[in-house]
Amino acid sequence: MADKPPIRTPPAGQTVESPPRREAPPADPCAMVIFGAGGDLTKRLVVPALYNLARTQPARRHPS
Repeated sequence: MADKPPIRTPPAGQTVESPPRREAPPADPCAMVIFGAGGDLTKRLVVPALYNLARTQPARRHPS
């Protein structure tokens, strides 16, 4: 087997800074199709998660 080079980590007192992140523009409106919508997983997890997401996200208005 070939020896792998060791993984390098920064010294204990050194911090590594990452570049600032840019915010992505909001996505265009879309439609969602849920296959198997009558199933147990959809009722217990998917629908409540979509409801909470819609409730917590501010309403965005797109110009017509």
